[in-house]
Amino acid sequence: MNTINVKQGLVFLTMVLLTLGSSPSLFAKSTSDKIKSGIDASAETLKEGVDKTEEIAENTKANVKKGIKKFGEKVEDLQTYVRKKFHEQATVGPATVSDVTFNDHPMATIVKPGERIEGHLKCSLDKDQLKSVKYHCLLIGFKGREQAETAVDIGRGIFIDQESHANFTLIAPSEPGFYKVRFRPIEGYIEHDMLNKWKDEKGAAPNSSSTIGLIYVRS
Repeated sequence: MNTINVKQGLVFLTMVLLTLGSSPSLFAKSTSDKIKSGIDASAETLKEGVDKTEEIAENTKANVKKGIKKFGEKVEDLQTYVRKKFHEQATVGPATVSDVTFNDHPMATIVKPGERIEGHLKCSLDKDQLKSVKYHCLLIGFKGREQAETAVDIGRGIFIDQESHANFTLIAPSEPGFYKVRFRPIEGYIEHDMLNKWKDEKGAAPNSSSTIGLIYVRS
């Protein structure tokens, strides 16, 4: 190694150290710039990560929405889904509901937000479970709602016919999506506050065993 070059390097290093030592502000400024640069770089990386995450989330949401829309394009697909997930008749207490149609479509239909839905059902009552002569009716509504949407009369106590048919009307929800239709049998006349009896004494709404159809509200 060239001795002259080594000496020159030592002299240069010494001058640098002396300069930093005599100028702490210069050293501080240099350090501050490096810290600032590091923070800026980290912030930019974080921003890129957030932007990427948002992009992924938006793409996922778009794909899900696209899939739901495609699935809801055919009533037949909805009917197949209901048949796979539920039975074509549902029994709760003494009442068995079957032959349900929505706008003349068995078990499922596709509607616009706020559209009127004309429904029809057949109800059979187990007379062995009817211990009084009280009137009976069915509450019909959507899963997740605080109250029923409508009620239909299914006759009086032990004198009721074995089977009865009833028409009902639902109004499609305003938000697009899938809505399961359920029912709950109760005793009593159809009164003005009847829809508020959607939940039982324990505060439980009708569960999946009472599902009688599916409504798809398209956007």
